[in-house]
Amino acid sequence: MNLSKRQLIRIASDIRDQLLTLKQSKQRQVQTRATGLIEQMNRLVRIRRKLNLCEIRNWQAAGEKVLMQVEAALRDIPYNIQQVEQAVQACNVKVPSVTEVYEELTQADEEFDGLVYHKKGDLLAVTTEPIELQDVYLGEFEIQLHVPSLAEMRYNSVYRIFALDPHPAGSNECVTHPHVSDEQLCPGDAGAAINMALTAGRICDFFQLVNAVITTYNPDSPHISLDRWNGVSCYECGYVANSDETYWCTSCDQDYCSECSSY
Repeated sequence: MNLSKRQLIRIASDIRDQLLTLKQSKQRQVQTRATGLIEQMNRLVRIRRKLNLCEIRNWQAAGEKVLMQVEAALRDIPYNIQQVEQAVQACNVKVPSVTEVYEELTQADEEFDGLVYHKKGDLLAVTTEPIELQDVYLGEFEIQLHVPSLAEMRYNSVYRIFALDPHPAGSNECVTHPHVSDEQLCPGDAGAAINMALTAGRICDFFQLVNAVITTYNPDSPHISLDRWNGVSCYECGYVANSDETYWCTSCDQDYCSECSSY
């Protein structure tokens, strides 16, 4: 175990505090969206008064215009209701206790043969086994969770995938895995489950879900496909070819594919 029990309890407490802050933020979001719905309903009340006045004074033309306002207001109300419902549902996730988060951390420590905490960056991390996909060796990765970002849960700000022994794509050094670019994971269909695990404080589940994504290959959505992993990008047309299929121009110091090199 890389972390002592005391350290794990402290980290568990920090995680719970961040998740509590997140829930409070979501509760404020309910109030904000409910206010929007109330304003829309008040608008409808004002329109009703106008319509009533048109009826009393027999203003037919004006009444028709007011009816159009009613239709417009009614179209917006279902959207406002949906926004409030979504905000309420987001608040239904229970904030775990420190003990529950601690148990998640100890389980993750066992599953991944040790948790690591980088104090400087407030990063909680585990290391994967060496990954090889379709005979392409990618090396080990560190799944890093930025604990303070749990309070905000902004897209791609909470966790990163750091290559410990980088074997990047030949055409782009920022792509260290078919589904990782600039240390950011494209989780695909697993994205919702990953976010839910984080929101609920299921830290071990989070690490396991991310690990499952990066230890599999989805040929439908890679940044760079495995069959072109060792390729080189043609300077002229951008086509990625294997290194033995490209030609180096000594005059301009660039790689070209066979087609462009013939011009």
